Amino acid sequence: MKIIPSIFEKSDTNGDFEYMILNKKYEGNPLFIFNDNCSDYTSFYPGGGNAVVRQFKVTNTKINSEYRRTWGIPTGECGGFKSLDEIVDNVTAKEIIDFAITDIKTILLKNNFDTIYYSADKKDKESKRPRLGVSIFRPDITVLDYITEQIYTLEKID
Repeated sequence: MKIIPSIFEKSDTNGDFEYMILNKKYEGNPLFIFNDNCSDYTSFYPGGGNAVVRQFKVTNTKINSEYRRTWGIPTGECGGFKSLDEIVDNVTAKEIIDFAITDIKTILLKNNFDTIYYSADKKDKESKRPRLGVSIFRPDITVLDYITEQIYTLEKID
C-alpha cells in the first residue's frame, strides 16, 4: 500500500481532494482519507475543509462508482479531540479513531485500493511521515500524531 501525504494549497489543484477525484488527478487506485467529525461519520453530506469529499464515500451507492473513493477519520467534535482519552458518547477518542482505522482496513481490502491519500500539515512537509493536516478543527497534537501513525500502519495491509 502506497501512502501519499497531500498538502492543500488552493482549490482546483492537486491537494484539493474534490478536484483530484472529479478530474482523476491521482496515482493508482486510491482511497482518500478525509478529516471527519464524529456526528457525520456515517453521512454522505459534504462538509467543510477536506470533508467536502464525504459525498464520495465508498458506501454511497447514489453516485457513480468511479467517484466512490473516500472515507473519514474522526478528528473530534466541536473543535477537535483534546486528548486520546476524551470521552464522546461513552467511548474514548482513541477507540473512535481505532474503529475508523478498522473500517478503512476493511474498505482497502474489499475494494482493491492500492494507494492512500491523506491531508498533511504544510509545516511538516519535509518529514518522512508528515503529520495529519487540519484547518477547521484543532485536535491536540497527540491526537494528530496518533492518527498519522495509524494511517501509516496501513502500508503493510495485504
